Amino acid sequence: MDFFAVIAILIIYYIRPQDWVPGLAGANLIQPIAMMAVVAVILRRRARARRRHFKTPHNWLMFLYGGYIIFTASDLNNALAGFLPLAVFYWVTLEALDSERRIGTYLRWWLAMLMAVAGLGVMSLFGLDLTGAVELTEAFKGRLAIGTWIHGNPNSLAHTVIVALPVCYFLMVWRNGLVRRLQALPLLLVAAYCVYCAQSRGAFVAGILLVAFALVLGRGIILQGFVTLFLVSSATALLSNLPRMDEDLRSDEGVQGRIMAWEIARTASRREFTGEGWKEFEAYISYEGESVKKATHSCYVRVAADLGYPGLYLYLAILWCSLRSTFVLKGGSIEFERIRRTLLVITTGYILSGWMIDRSYYVEYFLIAAVSGAMHRIRFTVQDYEDIGRSSGQVNAGTLRIAGNAVEPAPCGSRIIGQRLFPGGFGFSDACIALALTYLTLRFWDYILDVL
Repeated sequence: MDFFAVIAILIIYYIRPQDWVPGLAGANLIQPIAMMAVVAVILRRRARARRRHFKTPHNWLMFLYGGYIIFTASDLNNALAGFLPLAVFYWVTLEALDSERRIGTYLRWWLAMLMAVAGLGVMSLFGLDLTGAVELTEAFKGRLAIGTWIHGNPNSLAHTVIVALPVCYFLMVWRNGLVRRLQALPLLLVAAYCVYCAQSRGAFVAGILLVAFALVLGRGIILQGFVTLFLVSSATALLSNLPRMDEDLRSDEGVQGRIMAWEIARTASRREFTGEGWKEFEAYISYEGESVKKATHSCYVRVAADLGYPGLYLYLAILWCSLRSTFVLKGGSIEFERIRRTLLVITTGYILSGWMIDRSYYVEYFLIAAVSGAMHRIRFTVQDYEDIGRSSGQVNAGTLRIAGNAVEPAPCGSRIIGQRLFPGGFGFSDACIALALTYLTLRFWDYILDVL
């Protein structure tokens, strides 16, 4: 039941039937499902004979992130009402995904939802409009959008669907048979066509980088070099032939309005070290004699303005922890490697798109951290360490590493917050890297403001 509930949360997040299905308008579908998930997780944990759960670095960082949000909030009630549901989604997903099989199934459902979003968009172009996408597309001057809250503009739709390309590649093409590869072909075409019709310049750039990352992932250094050179040389020609890529960004009103919002947010981040509070930042620009509210269209800009430098540090630390855990946990079966690479491209896609769309407080961020934490936990569980250590009587349980069904000594000297572990933990070096990422994010932000 807990696994069914977290799949339902994923479906409702992407499809949002309450936005376009008659009779469901305004219905709060996610709340009863979240409550069902919490009850199911609690009952399932009680049935595990008091099995002690492994405290992943993701858990500790998420706890610190939530605590910081609540501590610095200017409106405590709003912060609690906004963050606690996201924390619940994170927790129930992490708890429900307690096996490699469940994680693999969950990621395949994730791909199905990405394709469902793409399908809703493409179908509207051929006369089957379920979400009111035709009117939105006309309002955006021919750029494809669908009638849901998340994907009601072309940029958001394109950044969601572009991730489907590498995800579909790893789940259906990579090391699979001919039949499965042929099944993947129409899905890849639908996703690519959806992104093309959305005409999002940011999604085009993010897509090129994401596909390049997927193609070089796991290959030898020499081959990576050749593939990178080929992609760099061909990417410019490909991008120049895509819609709207020949427009001057400095003369684009939308881009300039976004840059003005970034400047206001940068001033706010310098003025308030801890930010203005959870979802408190608002940017207003002058347009045709009126004061107009303008979104930041960036996760990093929004977090820095709302939560200040410490909040941005924690936000990036969770992303770094998710990436590093997924990189480190190598080995095992082909299925595990397929899962690992799929999660890597999902996380990387979120990081790239974070500069162009604002989904800093969306469920997607917390689901990525939860799946990464689940992978981390099932590969290195404290209970397995203790059970094996007690049964053997020869090896300290804290120095064992579980790799599939094999058990071997783990490298010493690596630290996780609260535990000593295989180098998938979050130690001093990771804290320094997260600090460096925070600094580089701010510097890149300043660079964009100087250039544009």
